[in-house]
Amino acid sequence: MVKVGIFGCYRGAVFAQLAPLCGAKITAVFDKNETMVDRVKEHAQDYKICKSFEELLESDIEAVVLTNYFTEHAPYAIKALKAGKHVFSETMSNITLAEGVELCEAVEESGKIYAFAENYPFMKSCLELKRVYEKGEIGRVLYGEGEYVHPIECDEMNQLAPGTRHWRNWLPSTYYCTHALAPLMYMTGTTPKTVIARSIFAPDKSKHTAMHNADATAIMLIQMDNGSLFRTTGWARHYSHCVWYRLGCTNGSTETVRPDPDKKYMVNNQIFDSEWHDEGNAEGAGHGGGDFGIFSDFINAIEKNEKPAFDVYSAVTMAAVGILAWRSVLDHGKEMIIPDYKDKTTREKLKFDTLSPFPDENGNADIPCCSNPDYKPTEEDLAYAEEIWKKNGLYREDLI
Repeated sequence: MVKVGIFGCYRGAVFAQLAPLCGAKITAVFDKNETMVDRVKEHAQDYKICKSFEELLESDIEAVVLTNYFTEHAPYAIKALKAGKHVFSETMSNITLAEGVELCEAVEESGKIYAFAENYPFMKSCLELKRVYEKGEIGRVLYGEGEYVHPIECDEMNQLAPGTRHWRNWLPSTYYCTHALAPLMYMTGTTPKTVIARSIFAPDKSKHTAMHNADATAIMLIQMDNGSLFRTTGWARHYSHCVWYRLGCTNGSTETVRPDPDKKYMVNNQIFDSEWHDEGNAEGAGHGGGDFGIFSDFINAIEKNEKPAFDVYSAVTMAAVGILAWRSVLDHGKEMIIPDYKDKTTREKLKFDTLSPFPDENGNADIPCCSNPDYKPTEEDLAYAEEIWKKNGLYREDLI
């Protein structure tokens, strides 16, 4: 059993539940919000409740699950790696190109396993598309599509983003790109090389929230290393809810079937039922079995000392797609080259690239988080959001 610690118990409770099914044991947990620690109780026993991340690292854990805030993954991953721990990090791996350099160097120096916890590639139908592609019968991929459409109503959004400085209120439309992109990469074994992006300004989608980003979605055109072109979304907020993937290849095509990609898929316009093959305990796990698949992959990588499905280079490459796609949006769709983080000369050029759309402790951001840089929530929007925060016991002075 691999001894695992969790930082971030709201989402981390999912992995506490899956741990015994994956060959792991939760032995320590930490959350900045102590009320969240109780979420683990239902799924784990005999674990230490830590008062700091440092205390978590000093416990008997061999690996750490990072399910903390979106903007904080790289710094805590680096701390864990330097402490000799394996790392399982949720999206995104880094929010600046410079953080990507630091993260790669920390992984290389530690010799530990770093796994990017992108779960959508392990959903049932995504695995079916991967099997179809790897058989070779439909040929080489020429064109791929990935959509992650997740509209959220204002009251729910306010509960998910309690505070004007909460990261979700500053999230550019390209940054949350891995749910759409990672499955296509996993199916085809291809890597992004360039990206072009445009974003759709729709201020009505952010009404009654504290969001400083009022883009409904972004569309990214990504050139892959085999010459193929992928069209993907970031976090799309238009209706209706949808997760969908397609591969157009030299001899055929395959895609998931709307509206429920977990049940059916198509090959050359013929519909098939999606089935589990040798995925063990995936049935019933969250995100269509994806949570089990990616966590099990991480534990296996530790036990066998082998590369996980998404290593640090995959992680920082996908982060670079989101980061540079946003710069493309701000520069009217200019093509951006995705850096090769394995190349140390390239890393030197990125070490000081700390541009970020997320505000610092003084509320200042380097670049806009909205395609309309003049947009900001109105006083009425903020008053409504604050009312929801207080009503649900989420109001925090440190995030206002």
